[in-house]
Amino acid sequence: MSITVRPCTPADEEAWLRCRVLSFLHSAYFDDVRTAHSVPAPGLRPEDSLQWVAEDEAGTIVGVLDVEAGAAGTAEENLATIDTVAVHPDHRGRGIAGSLLAALLPHLPARVTTLDAWTRDDAAAHAWYRAEGFAVDQVYLHVYADDALDDAVALEGFTTPEGLSVPVKAFLHARLEDETALRRRFRRVHRCHRFVREVAR
Repeated sequence: MSITVRPCTPADEEAWLRCRVLSFLHSAYFDDVRTAHSVPAPGLRPEDSLQWVAEDEAGTIVGVLDVEAGAAGTAEENLATIDTVAVHPDHRGRGIAGSLLAALLPHLPARVTTLDAWTRDDAAAHAWYRAEGFAVDQVYLHVYADDALDDAVALEGFTTPEGLSVPVKAFLHARLEDETALRRRFRRVHRCHRFVREVAR
């Protein structure tokens, strides 16, 4: 079955959402569900927000890749970040993500010299990034506090504005050096890795 890689269009939004949610379902990002395709950050030019899809012969979107470049004239103008890379679970192992990346890279703004991505502790995702020339340069923690999962003591110490209850759920960032203590207190703790590679011209 042949795959066509092309820029995403507004007509692809529903298919983009379906592909993304199914791809994330059995990953560490299983609850990172979106109901709309992200819009570019304020101040970004259209050419700084690249959104590509992979489409099979039947016209089904089976892969998506969104990359956002830092705005020109800012401290991050030489950096582009992968916001979403996702392949439908029925189509994994066919090189679709790599084809999307290869097609998109030449369209990055000329000022971009570095591409990065943030991902959690998924072995398959890590293997793909390494195979594509990325290396880890930073790690920190994603911590979820949830009164349905954690003991009541786990949520002690959280404060909220007057009139609000203590948190029912919370998503927090933490330092890697606090991992052991945090894993004792909370059931859901992920390592979040920053993968980086240079952009060859």
